[in-house]
Amino acid sequence: MATVAPSAAPPSGPPALGTASEPRAAGASLPAWCPAWAERLGDAYLSGTSCMFLLHGNVRDLVAVAPPGADVAAGWSTVPDFLAREIFGRWDVVLGYDVGKGLRPLAGPDPNRLRSMAQWLTERLGPATGWPREPDAAINAIDAILERNLLEAPEQRKRIAIVLDYAQYLAPAGDAASSARAAAGRLVRLLAWATNPLLRRVNVAIALVTDSMAEIHPRLVQSPAVTAIDVPLPDAAERERRVAIPAARRGERAGEHGAADVDGDLAPVALGDVAESSRVDLDALLQQDLALVVDLGGAERPQERIDEGRRIAERLAERLADRHALGLELLAGVAIGVPGLG
Repeated sequence: MATVAPSAAPPSGPPALGTASEPRAAGASLPAWCPAWAERLGDAYLSGTSCMFLLHGNVRDLVAVAPPGADVAAGWSTVPDFLAREIFGRWDVVLGYDVGKGLRPLAGPDPNRLRSMAQWLTERLGPATGWPREPDAAINAIDAILERNLLEAPEQRKRIAIVLDYAQYLAPAGDAASSARAAAGRLVRLLAWATNPLLRRVNVAIALVTDSMAEIHPRLVQSPAVTAIDVPLPDAAERERRVAIPAARRGERAGEHGAADVDGDLAPVALGDVAESSRVDLDALLQQDLALVVDLGGAERPQERIDEGRRIAERLAERLADRHALGLELLAGVAIGVPGLG
């Protein structure tokens, strides 16, 4: 990592987190409706404690990206998208990476912000079609971006957030001496970012997202420069909001059919909403995959495939109803792929 000339003064302070239009309590880094784990991340960054964060736990669930009372159906997204839209919503560049999708800008639903990020990245990485997908090449590209940003004049430096999803494939658990040379090199690069004080001074934040800390190399987990943040399972209030999505799509009032009972389990009357949600999600997935299926010759009559998917969802809902009647635990979010209900 390059060093900054002594004459280059650091920025006046860390940039504000969240979006400018959202009110927040005095001293709070994020609006009150944001989850507690996001507030902890914001506090740790703004206090200068760390610029690298390891998010683990329930990171594959949907997260609210709008306050209660907003558009229910459109107010949920993934953890990386929440980071880009809410925590780093006013930053200049949010760069995401995972081994499946490669490097890409994360701008949420704002096309102008996406266009600005893509233009800035293209000037440094070339056309988007050539952006690296392999882990080593991607880490090298990110390092080059951070290094160049350090060398810029203070007024030209960008506020950059890096979101590394499925981080367990970048720094997998295991002895560095026995790991592949490339994996060990990535581990060292991540540790260098975490411990580089210059990155904290020029408004850089790095978020690693993993399902389990046990899959991440212990040197990274145990580093005092890395702040580990547990993303917990949703509480009863969050599950109620999530179950309200199918009702909102049908134009019904949230809570009209009930969502959760006092012990946090789903009420039997909510199973219709669960089945509706599964059908909606299944239809969307099948429609998105339709072109590929036809190209491969896998389905000559795609509408029949969609109808069969609906019937499968209905049968799954019936099974869940039987389990609930027997007093067994209802794991709706896992059983039919509706996040936020587990």
